[in-house]
Amino acid sequence: MSDPIPLDIAQALAAPGVSTRLGICAGRLSYHAAVSSTNDVALELARAGAPAGTSVVASAQSAGRGRRGRSWFSPSDLGVYVSVVLDNVVSPTVTLLAGVAAAEAIRASSGVPVELEWPNDLVLSSGASTRSYRRAKLGGVLTEAATGEAGTSLVVVGIGVNVAAAEYPTSLDRPITCLDAHATSPIVRGVLVVEILCALAAWQRRCIDDGVTPILKRWGELSPSSAGVTVGWESPDGPQSGVTDGIGPSGSLRVRVGDRIENIVGGTLDWQVRGS
Repeated sequence: MSDPIPLDIAQALAAPGVSTRLGICAGRLSYHAAVSSTNDVALELARAGAPAGTSVVASAQSAGRGRRGRSWFSPSDLGVYVSVVLDNVVSPTVTLLAGVAAAEAIRASSGVPVELEWPNDLVLSSGASTRSYRRAKLGGVLTEAATGEAGTSLVVVGIGVNVAAAEYPTSLDRPITCLDAHATSPIVRGVLVVEILCALAAWQRRCIDDGVTPILKRWGELSPSSAGVTVGWESPDGPQSGVTDGIGPSGSLRVRVGDRIENIVGGTLDWQVRGS
């Protein structure tokens, strides 16, 4: 059972031109004051036959999660937590699509110049550093596959964005930031939610029409760290490092190691100092 849609979201949905921009997401939003995870709810709806464009928005999550099973801190009324059922998109490219959509939505609704960090992080500069390239995390993307009632292949895209400051857990392994710390005017969460839905619908349509090339191009434009930055990672042969060299056609991160290119498709990267 969903809850009444808050006034800020209702007003954003009713703004001129929004119903057209929402595309497949138009008229398919359910709001919850609190859930375990918006992805969990969206996955249940997808399995029960909900169509692409079905969207779940919550003000709080008790068991929000991120990539590789990590928990996602989701305090009440301090962030935006939204999940959308999509079709006609392919993993892992859909993660990049969702990142592009989220970054563009944040920029459009707040003016904050958020960037992307492979594969699924929304980040902002935390100040000059000579020891690490890693920047403060503002939000993230989690995509999970689902099978619809008629056996159709669907993907649930979850996006979480920190809007207001909170007492973030001390166990987190990187700096965390929020939109309020960088915006020059108050953030209206309802506007951000609707901009995310509009951007997801637009990029899903463009993926169907034009393939993944425009997504990869836009990702590179929004992700300075995807080229010319030194990264390290653990491989079966021990620690490795190289310099990022763009995004591969399947969504992998290309890393130049000596005279060869490694295509990184998973795992955890250590973002180090800029390559020369």
